[in-house]
This record gives sequence, C-alpha cells and structure tokens, in this order.
Amino acid sequence: MKPAFAIDPEGCYLITGGFGGFGKVLAQWLVEGGARHLALTSRSGPSTPDAEQFVRSLRKRGVEVTISRADIGSPADVARLTAEIRSADRPLKGIFHLAMVIDDAPVASLTRDRLRNVMTPKAYGAWLLHESTRDLKLDCFVMFSSVSSIFGNPAQGSYGAANAFLDSLAHHRRALGLPALTVNWGVLGGEGYVARNKRVAEFLARQGTTELSPREVTTLLESALTAGTTQLMAIRVDWAKWRQFFRGMQENPLLERIFATVEGQETGGPTSDFRLKIEAAAPEELEGIIGQAVRDAVGSVLRVKPNTLRDDQPLTDLGLDSLMGVEIENSLEGSLGVALPQASLIRARTIGQIVALIAEHLGAERVNGAPVETAALMMGPEPASSDEVDLEALSDEEIEGLLGNDADSRQNDEEK
Repeated sequence: MKPAFAIDPEGCYLITGGFGGFGKVLAQWLVEGGARHLALTSRSGPSTPDAEQFVRSLRKRGVEVTISRADIGSPADVARLTAEIRSADRPLKGIFHLAMVIDDAPVASLTRDRLRNVMTPKAYGAWLLHESTRDLKLDCFVMFSSVSSIFGNPAQGSYGAANAFLDSLAHHRRALGLPALTVNWGVLGGEGYVARNKRVAEFLARQGTTELSPREVTTLLESALTAGTTQLMAIRVDWAKWRQFFRGMQENPLLERIFATVEGQETGGPTSDFRLKIEAAAPEELEGIIGQAVRDAVGSVLRVKPNTLRDDQPLTDLGLDSLMGVEIENSLEGSLGVALPQASLIRARTIGQIVALIAEHLGAERVNGAPVETAALMMGPEPASSDEVDLEALSDEEIEGLLGNDADSRQNDEEK
C-alpha cells in the first residue's frame, strides 16, 4: 500500500520564504529524505552571504536548486513562478508555504496598509498557490500557520487572521480532494523569526511558551504528512504560566481539561509575599506595599531598576508597549490578586496612578468584605453598550471615535 506521503527523488519541491531560517531547515530535511530538485523563492532571493553559501552547499550535494525572486502575494509573480516550474522536466510534487510578514500592533492602530502587508504574503499568497496548482498531482501542500489563529496573541490581530485563513484553506482543499496540511506552530527555535528577535523570545518565554527545535519540527511535520493529517497544533508550553498570562482564556472549552489539571496542581500553593503583607498591613501602609509591587513588576518587564522609577513618570516614556502592558498586568494579578482590565496601564499612565487605582480597589474590599467587580478598576467612564447607541444618527466622525480612530487616521488611510 502506498504511504500517504513520501519524498520523491524525481519530483520538485517548492518552498516559499525559502531563505528564511525554517526555509533552510525544510530544504535540508527534504534533501536528507531524498529530494534532488528544489525551487526556493523569496522576495529578495539569496541576498546574504549565508544564504548564498547554503545554496552552494546544496548544489555540492548534487541537488538541483532553482532560485526565483518573487512576491508570493503578487498574481503576476505567482503565475510566472508556476509557469517556470511547469516548463521544467520535473513534476511539482510538493509546496511548503512559509512566506510571511509580521507587523504587530493593537487593533486600534491597524491601517489598511498594515493589514494588507501581513495578510497578502501569507493568506493571499497561499490562495494564489492553491489556484495556480490545483490541477497538478501534488503529494503535499503544507502551510506554516501559528497558534495565534487558535488562541490569539496580544497585538497580533492581523497575523492571527492571516493564519486562520491558512487553516480554513487546508480544510477547503481537503473537501476538494486535494492534499493539505496546516500546522499551528508555537515558538520555532533554530534560525526562525523568534530566534532572531531576542525581545520576542523573552516575552514568549515569560508567558510560558518555549521553542521547538528544528529536529522536533521536521519530525512532527513528517509524522503529520505520513498520517494524512489536515491540521495540527504543536506548542511547547508551561500551562501554569500560560494560564496566568492569558486570563481571557479561562473559559475556553478547548483548554478546559488542561486548566482543570493545572488548578489541581496549584491547589494549596504558596500565597505571594505581597498578598501576605497586604493582609497584615495597616490602612496607611497599603499604598507603600502596592507601590513596591508595581515597581517590581514594571521594572522586571521594562528592564529597569525598580527603585529608579518615579511615581509621576509616564510608563510610555520608558518604552511601554501593548505587549509589555499585558505582561505587567498579569504579573500584578499574580502578585497582588488584582485583575486589571486590558490596557488599563496605558490609561493610568504613571506608577502613582496605578498604585492609587489598586489601593482604592483593595481598600474597598476591606470595607465591604467582598471583592469589587473588575470593571470598577477601569479609568474613566464606562462606554455605552452598542444597543444604547443609535448608530444611524451618528456622523462618520462620531463612528470613527467609537472605533478608537480619529478623523486624521481615516484621512491618512484614504490617501495611501
């Protein structure tokens, strides 16, 4: 019986994003498995000495390497690329789509251009490859997706959406009787994007997600292809840390059993030192203890000494961004047991304002003897719900204001 997947020495394998860290890993894996014909494509080609050396090393091993400079999100470039491959004397047997652009930003900061830059190479590029090769007898059509399309990730709305498209495309192809595999990867080690961006790697590690080695990636990939899997998630994660970081995922049915197990393991764990100090503190000591906890959390994330932080210093002046804000909020929830709403640090602006906010909440708990609703911690008036707003009566400017975009932002988008 013919296996679901086997590398064909007579076939050609196309890798988009072929000169990125994992493009090279996949090329090596295919060659080790017997592949002798590779088509590597990227927008810039082998533009570095390391990439040029990599191509030479493959050719020295007797591998025929075809290099194409192509924007995989361009219909003209994809048409040219597939025409070149069709004209060769080697049948295209597999596609590995790794091309991507990352441009992280909160949803309120996204523009048409920023969305397009992320969506085009990954999502539209995958669709163009699907359309241009659907008549060919491929053995595999592999797309590198991300766990961001399953769980979401701070400031990665556009990236998560692009990867969700890949996941849907894989199931669409299967429904058409075509080969497809989408893999929702966690952190890829080796030479991938995270490995090249130390700050991102540190952020992910603190939220509990650590890297998969290149060998683990290719082993998982080969197993999924051999089994004929359509979609696979692969992530190495400390669920206790991850659960603390992603508070909004507590009720996710997909993770219900995992979190229940984590809760069981955490039962009876030690209470944070700051919580113990707060329980024993006199009312006049409360703000001092909270202030130290806030400085410790902020200093740890922003990489500054806690004792150098002033109460009146805007955190944005120290480089606070949305990812850091989420991390600080989760750190404070762990140390103080106070759940700050998302982006509340940006609203509060300074350490003094954050301390006052938390102290007011904890003081109210002591007086009332019961927890205060999390919403009470939000700065400023609570916005009206959608059913309390007559949208038809609003001007375009007022609607833009509700969406968090001012008129200038809209005008800039229209000019681009």
